[in-house]
Amino acid sequence: MRSRVISTCLAAAAFVATVAPAHAAQETLQPLRPVTAASSSPFTPPIRDAVLSAPLGPASVKARSAAAARYSTRDGISIPVEISPSYKASASVIQSYVTYLGSLMHGDELRSLHVYIAPPKQITSTFCGAGALACYEGDNQTMYVPGAQQQSNPPLQFLIAHEYGHHIELSRSNAPWSAFDTGTKNWFTYEQVCTRMRDHKLGTNYWNDPSEGFAEAYGDSQYPGVSFPYSALMLPDQGAYNAIRTDVLQPWTGPHVVPFTGSLTSARGASQSFQLATPLDGTASFTLTPPGKADYRLTVSAGKQTLAKGARGTTTIRTLCGVRSLTLQVTRAAGSGPFSLIANVP
Repeated sequence: MRSRVISTCLAAAAFVATVAPAHAAQETLQPLRPVTAASSSPFTPPIRDAVLSAPLGPASVKARSAAAARYSTRDGISIPVEISPSYKASASVIQSYVTYLGSLMHGDELRSLHVYIAPPKQITSTFCGAGALACYEGDNQTMYVPGAQQQSNPPLQFLIAHEYGHHIELSRSNAPWSAFDTGTKNWFTYEQVCTRMRDHKLGTNYWNDPSEGFAEAYGDSQYPGVSFPYSALMLPDQGAYNAIRTDVLQPWTGPHVVPFTGSLTSARGASQSFQLATPLDGTASFTLTPPGKADYRLTVSAGKQTLAKGARGTTTIRTLCGVRSLTLQVTRAAGSGPFSLIANVP
């Protein structure tokens, strides 16, 4: 699985495992203090995301401590947190990070998150790559974040929120696409990611990567005031924030069934049509069941475009991309009588 990195420049693909020697002086980890966007300096580009094609290597994994202490959010979710040997930290300081994570809009996916806090230099040299500010590793569901608030621009709170956006993506379905690569279902549809990827307007480089666009928009919804450095096509507005809220609090779990029934006479070419709203992009299927030995045909269209055709007992499958309504037409070829039509739509 790919890892997601937010960095000041293109992250290198290779890692050098550098852990602070046992004799090195430890830094004191400071608490994650509440900071409002208004009191922080506006952040402007350049900030660049890199997608690492492989999980952390053995040297980097070995650099992590074998066991992590657990800390609980205010709603009772226990999160394992590991601290770099370069830091000395009290339980109350570590708790400040977990308390902030618990304040972010989340669902049950927070229970599977792991957190590793390390100095900025170790973030780049050991875990995330050259120039990296923070990263999220999907294989271990681990967020690697710096423990130096004043060395992070944008603010550390925003970095944490951005990386948590990737954790949300990993925990959601956007079938038939990967939410970890394209963003969550409602946001993906609202931002027209499917059609824009099809038209090569999104997903061609780091600046217009939908996964990063989603994570940044989620971060902005939780910690507003940070400039949006990605494609303006994904610049969030209230509609995007509403879609994200739905994806976080009411995750899409799969297609829903819409049943139709009707009846055709024995008249030549008899037909019946139905209108079907399709508010989300994804895979749809349609199963027509006519009576007895009757031969009925199904045509699925969007405006003047025919998307699919099917005959008796046939399940017709189609990926909907930017289509917000369909017309389902059942036409008699032979026979007569009642029929049923089942639509499964995202």
